[in-house]
Amino acid sequence: MKVFKEGDFIDPFFRDDVFIISSDCTYIHENCFCTLLGDNPYPEEGFDLNLSEIEDGFLVEIGSDRGKALVEEKRGLFSPADSKQIEERKRRREQVKNQIKGKKIEIEKNIEPEKIADEIKKCVSCSACTNICPSCFCFLLGEQSNFEKVRFWDSCQYYGYARVAGGANPRKELDKRFTHRIKCKFEYSPERFGMRGCFGCGRCIPACFGKINFKDVLLKLGKG
Repeated sequence: MKVFKEGDFIDPFFRDDVFIISSDCTYIHENCFCTLLGDNPYPEEGFDLNLSEIEDGFLVEIGSDRGKALVEEKRGLFSPADSKQIEERKRRREQVKNQIKGKKIEIEKNIEPEKIADEIKKCVSCSACTNICPSCFCFLLGEQSNFEKVRFWDSCQYYGYARVAGGANPRKELDKRFTHRIKCKFEYSPERFGMRGCFGCGRCIPACFGKINFKDVLLKLGKG
């Protein structure tokens, strides 16, 4: 969300017509590894309202003035949460969190491609990983017949992504493109937006045609 509100380009309509309702994760997929990156399987910011499932229904957490206004407008649909319900939410969150096993992953800034050479060889530059990633946002500008500018989804894993006028391409080699994706997630995004570009959802793992396990790649690159 920060991408559309801050940075080099700002979408002025992003929050004008979008009301964000998030929810806690109620189970863990086999590819999830969010806690290994220091995150939690439930949102803590960035939402208008968040829903946490409990035995009798849902706890609703207000995360913005827009969320507060909606709750106040529909006051008859809500009732105050008691301490027992809040404790149940805490317990359920911990249960889900503890399902993810493994050691914490910390990525070195100076990535050594040779550590993951075998994984890089499996990559076919199909861009499935970036297309399914919820935090990838690269686009290409084009023009319609009426000369209006249009954004097309793009991927840093395509051979021609970094190509410039004259045909020069600083990342035509596969290992450079593969390494760039990791540095974007763990170095460039924190510097630019103050947060990592990977949150351990694991969506890229089943999407990969080369059967690359991104979590294993990060473990090989991790400190220690």
